Amino acid sequence: MKKIFRYIIILVVTYILVGVFTYFITKQYYRDFSNYEILTENPQIEITECKTSYAKGYIKGTVTNTTGEIIDESNVQLTIYNKNGEFLGCEYYTIQYFHPQENASFEINFAYKNIGNIEIRVINEKLETIKGGLLNSIDDEMLGYGIITFLLFKPI
Repeated sequence: MKKIFRYIIILVVTYILVGVFTYFITKQYYRDFSNYEILTENPQIEITECKTSYAKGYIKGTVTNTTGEIIDESNVQLTIYNKNGEFLGCEYYTIQYFHPQENASFEINFAYKNIGNIEIRVINEKLETIKGGLLNSIDDEMLGYGIITFLLFKPI
Protein backbone atom coordinates (compact mmCIF):
# COMPACT_ATOMS: atom_id res chain seq x y z
CA MET A 1 0.00 0.00 0.00
CA LYS A 2 2.89 2.37 0.75
CA LYS A 3 4.25 1.75 -2.73
CA ILE A 4 0.99 2.81 -4.40
CA PHE A 5 0.80 5.92 -2.22
CA ARG A 6 4.36 6.87 -3.22
CA TYR A 7 3.51 6.46 -6.92
CA ILE A 8 0.45 8.67 -6.50
CA ILE A 9 2.55 11.36 -4.76
CA ILE A 10 5.19 11.19 -7.51
CA LEU A 11 2.48 11.43 -10.18
CA VAL A 12 0.88 14.51 -8.57
CA VAL A 13 4.23 16.28 -8.08
CA THR A 14 5.23 15.52 -11.68
CA TYR A 15 1.90 16.87 -12.95
CA ILE A 16 2.35 20.11 -11.01
CA LEU A 17 5.96 20.56 -12.15
CA VAL A 18 5.08 19.99 -15.81
CA GLY A 19 2.27 22.56 -15.51
CA VAL A 20 4.56 25.16 -13.93
CA PHE A 21 7.35 24.64 -16.48
CA THR A 22 4.88 24.75 -19.38
CA TYR A 23 3.47 28.04 -18.07
CA PHE A 24 6.91 29.69 -17.86
CA ILE A 25 8.07 28.34 -21.23
CA THR A 26 4.96 29.43 -23.16
CA LYS A 27 4.65 32.81 -21.40
CA GLN A 28 7.56 34.17 -23.43
CA TYR A 29 5.67 33.62 -26.72
CA TYR A 30 2.94 36.12 -25.80
CA ARG A 31 3.25 39.57 -27.33
CA ASP A 32 1.48 42.79 -26.42
CA PHE A 33 -1.70 43.40 -28.36
CA SER A 34 -3.07 46.92 -28.64
CA ASN A 35 -5.59 46.59 -31.47
CA TYR A 36 -8.66 46.59 -29.24
CA GLU A 37 -11.57 48.99 -29.02
CA ILE A 38 -13.65 49.76 -25.92
CA LEU A 39 -17.24 50.34 -27.01
CA THR A 40 -18.83 51.06 -23.61
CA GLU A 41 -18.51 54.37 -21.81
CA ASN A 42 -20.77 53.58 -18.88
CA PRO A 43 -19.71 51.39 -16.92
CA GLN A 44 -16.12 52.41 -17.53
CA ILE A 45 -13.63 49.79 -18.75
CA GLU A 46 -9.87 50.07 -18.32
CA ILE A 47 -7.54 47.49 -19.89
CA THR A 48 -4.38 46.82 -17.90
CA GLU A 49 -2.87 44.03 -20.02
CA CYS A 50 -3.71 42.41 -23.35
CA LYS A 51 -1.45 39.75 -24.85
CA THR A 52 -1.79 37.23 -27.65
CA SER A 53 0.21 34.40 -29.13
CA TYR A 54 -0.40 32.54 -32.38
CA ALA A 55 -3.38 30.54 -31.11
CA LYS A 56 -4.53 32.09 -27.82
CA GLY A 57 -4.39 35.11 -25.57
CA TYR A 58 -5.76 36.89 -22.54
CA ILE A 59 -6.98 40.30 -21.51
CA LYS A 60 -6.97 41.80 -18.01
CA GLY A 61 -8.66 44.93 -16.81
CA THR A 62 -11.08 46.62 -14.44
CA VAL A 63 -14.66 47.74 -14.77
CA THR A 64 -15.99 50.67 -12.72
CA ASN A 65 -19.73 51.09 -12.24
CA THR A 66 -20.28 54.73 -13.17
CA THR A 67 -24.02 54.37 -13.81
CA GLY A 68 -25.05 55.44 -10.29
CA GLU A 69 -27.28 52.36 -9.98
CA ILE A 70 -26.80 48.81 -8.71
CA ILE A 71 -26.39 46.38 -11.58
CA ASP A 72 -27.62 42.88 -10.66
CA GLU A 73 -25.74 41.09 -13.39
CA SER A 74 -23.45 42.44 -16.05
CA ASN A 75 -21.12 40.80 -18.56
CA VAL A 76 -17.85 41.98 -20.04
CA GLN A 77 -18.02 40.79 -23.63
CA LEU A 78 -15.07 40.34 -25.98
CA THR A 79 -15.95 40.12 -29.66
CA ILE A 80 -12.98 38.79 -31.56
CA TYR A 81 -12.27 39.27 -35.27
CA ASN A 82 -9.47 37.98 -37.48
CA LYS A 83 -7.15 40.14 -39.58
CA ASN A 84 -9.68 40.18 -42.45
CA GLY A 85 -12.42 41.52 -40.17
CA GLU A 86 -14.29 38.19 -40.03
CA PHE A 87 -16.03 37.23 -36.78
CA LEU A 88 -14.22 34.53 -34.79
CA GLY A 89 -16.20 34.38 -31.55
CA CYS A 90 -17.19 35.94 -28.25
CA GLU A 91 -15.96 35.44 -24.69
CA TYR A 92 -17.65 36.64 -21.50
CA TYR A 93 -16.86 37.48 -17.89
CA THR A 94 -19.86 37.82 -15.54
CA ILE A 95 -20.00 40.42 -12.78
CA GLN A 96 -22.82 40.11 -10.23
CA TYR A 97 -24.20 42.67 -7.78
CA PHE A 98 -22.18 45.58 -9.09
CA HIS A 99 -22.66 48.63 -6.80
CA PRO A 100 -22.12 52.27 -7.86
CA GLN A 101 -18.45 53.33 -7.99
CA GLU A 102 -17.38 49.72 -7.34
CA ASN A 103 -14.39 48.32 -9.23
CA ALA A 104 -14.29 44.75 -10.49
CA SER A 105 -11.18 43.13 -11.95
CA PHE A 106 -11.53 40.66 -14.79
CA GLU A 107 -9.36 38.31 -16.81
CA ILE A 108 -10.66 36.65 -19.93
CA ASN A 109 -8.72 33.92 -21.74
CA PHE A 110 -9.45 33.12 -25.37
CA ALA A 111 -8.22 30.61 -27.93
CA TYR A 112 -8.47 31.93 -31.49
CA LYS A 113 -5.88 32.04 -34.28
CA ASN A 114 -4.80 35.12 -36.25
CA ILE A 115 -6.55 37.72 -34.11
CA GLY A 116 -6.83 41.08 -35.81
CA ASN A 117 -9.19 43.15 -33.65
CA ILE A 118 -11.03 42.86 -30.33
CA GLU A 119 -14.12 44.83 -29.33
CA ILE A 120 -14.82 45.13 -25.59
CA ARG A 121 -18.17 46.14 -24.12
CA VAL A 122 -20.28 45.71 -21.02
CA ILE A 123 -23.72 44.24 -21.61
CA ASN A 124 -26.47 43.84 -19.04
CA GLU A 125 -28.40 41.00 -20.67
CA LYS A 126 -28.15 37.48 -19.36
CA LEU A 127 -25.93 35.12 -21.33
CA GLU A 128 -28.81 32.77 -22.21
CA THR A 129 -30.49 35.50 -24.24
CA ILE A 130 -27.22 36.43 -25.92
CA LYS A 131 -26.09 32.98 -26.96
CA GLY A 132 -29.53 31.72 -28.10
CA GLY A 133 -28.89 29.75 -31.24
CA LEU A 134 -28.73 26.00 -31.53
CA LEU A 135 -29.49 24.94 -27.97
CA ASN A 136 -32.74 26.91 -27.89
CA SER A 137 -33.89 25.33 -31.17
CA ILE A 138 -33.52 21.69 -30.06
CA ASP A 139 -36.89 20.01 -29.73
CA ASP A 140 -37.77 16.63 -28.18
CA GLU A 141 -37.42 14.75 -31.46
CA MET A 142 -33.89 16.06 -32.07
CA LEU A 143 -32.96 15.25 -28.48
CA GLY A 144 -34.20 11.67 -28.95
CA TYR A 145 -32.14 11.28 -32.12
CA GLY A 146 -29.11 12.65 -30.30
CA ILE A 147 -29.48 10.17 -27.43
CA ILE A 148 -29.91 7.24 -29.84
CA THR A 149 -26.83 8.34 -31.80
CA PHE A 150 -24.80 8.61 -28.61
CA LEU A 151 -25.89 5.14 -27.45
CA LEU A 152 -25.06 3.57 -30.81
CA PHE A 153 -21.69 5.22 -31.27
CA LYS A 154 -20.51 5.78 -27.71
CA PRO A 155 -16.81 5.17 -27.04
CA ILE A 156 -15.96 1.78 -25.65
